[in-house]
Amino acid sequence: MRRQILRWYSMVALFLSLGVVMAGCGARLDVSPSPTPTVTTAVETSMPVVLSAAELVDARRFREGFGLRADEYWMMMTLGDTR
Repeated sequence: MRRQILRWYSMVALFLSLGVVMAGCGARLDVSPSPTPTVTTAVETSMPVVLSAAELVDARRFREGFGLRADEYWMMMTLGDTR
């Protein structure tokens, strides 16, 4: 008789713990939505840098050595951009 009562209590405890676990798995956290990010557009403020012919050749060689874009317009725009 005592063994049956212990078995019944253990079964009740098992089902209660399973119920608590299942209720916890289905619980939903009420998280406030994150604010929408603001989009800012960059304003073109940099002016092209004027390089001498020797500096331009040196800059082109340096950029090509790293596999970067090395046309004159792009180099002038990126050299003047300090961002």
